[in-house]
Amino acid sequence: MKLAYVFVVAMAAMLTAPAVQAQTDSAVYSRFRVLLTNGKRVEGRSGAVRNDSLIGKSAKGAPLSIPTNEIRAMDRYAGNKAVTGAIIGAGVGLLTGLTAYLSAEAQAESDPYLEVNESAVAPVIIGCTAAGALVGMFVGMSMQSWERVTVAKPQVVISHDGGRIVFTLAF
Repeated sequence: MKLAYVFVVAMAAMLTAPAVQAQTDSAVYSRFRVLLTNGKRVEGRSGAVRNDSLIGKSAKGAPLSIPTNEIRAMDRYAGNKAVTGAIIGAGVGLLTGLTAYLSAEAQAESDPYLEVNESAVAPVIIGCTAAGALVGMFVGMSMQSWERVTVAKPQVVISHDGGRIVFTLAF
């Protein structure tokens, strides 16, 4: 009877392992960084968690395989802030252009010898807006965004506890 129970538990563990493994397969991460349990940091690309390892390429292009039980934390690259920077920069540029125009108009009202060329207003405002958008885009490109990824570590534990066999499935 005891042998039959051990056999049933062992078969259950073998049959559930592929299902557990299918849950841990993940999407491919274009860029990732990992903090290992020994404190070492690893950066890579084209990585995915398969079976019980993170498979991918190092930052230099060498093949990389890290067991999931050695991973303390993992982040994936979530892009940069180029669009946000361009929008903010365009707004600042637009405000700068409008302020320059309004300042020139105010100055022209008080000085009879100063005249604002109305045909040059639109190109100046558009130029300031474009320059602000360009500067904002470059600043935003330098601001990288990372997102924490949970690495599932499935474990099937079969133990003997005071005359009975215990089957535990943990994530």
